[in-house]
Amino acid sequence: IDKELRLSPSEQAPPDWVCLNQVLLEAKSEIHHGRDSLSYRLTLPEQRQDFLFQKLRQETDLRALLYAKGPLLESALRLAFCLLGFSVEHYQAQDFEFDAVLTCDEGRCLCEAEGKDSQPIGANKIRQLLQNTAHDSERRGISSRAKGVLCGNPFRLLQPEARKDYFSQECVTLAKQTNVALLRTPDLFYPAKYLLEFSDADFARNCREAIFLADGAIVRFPEVPSSGEALLLD
Repeated sequence: IDKELRLSPSEQAPPDWVCLNQVLLEAKSEIHHGRDSLSYRLTLPEQRQDFLFQKLRQETDLRALLYAKGPLLESALRLAFCLLGFSVEHYQAQDFEFDAVLTCDEGRCLCEAEGKDSQPIGANKIRQLLQNTAHDSERRGISSRAKGVLCGNPFRLLQPEARKDYFSQECVTLAKQTNVALLRTPDLFYPAKYLLEFSDADFARNCREAIFLADGAIVRFPEVPSSGEALLLD
């Protein structure tokens, strides 16, 4: 909370294009409509109202994947990874801090997050990630080296489709040499949003596997199922 309060208002507020995104507006409208009907008609218990409020807050938090940097982006990533079925730890010691340590049946990942206003993510973030994974492997109780995942949100104030390369060429080259996965944080938004709304263990597992399979490459998440398919699964 203290870190987020120290951010300037411009860093905390989403750009206009985030607020005007039609998909987000439709989801928010649906949740607000449910909340209002509950409030005035009293057709569902208070616990259901609390659930809808929580869902709206979580979707708002996930939007930071599209535009944020710093602690706000890190918090959104941890929420998204939880929705994908990872156990998520934010590790901090005297000399090291890991943005997210992810654990699941498929293995372990160590993530470093970076948002940039007007330039791609540089190779220095991979070097930092490699230092962190080396330190992590030396921790007591850790038997294997975690997979490195660099989560980047460059040119963050532009709509994702209008952005240039997310990672510098030096960063891409180093990622290939070290098998680090490169994750574009806007790519994670729609899979996480889908899993917030629907229970789909197979899709969540496929998303996790996509991260582990990205050895020195961009993470390619599976296509989000259509609403009709999701309702059948839910």
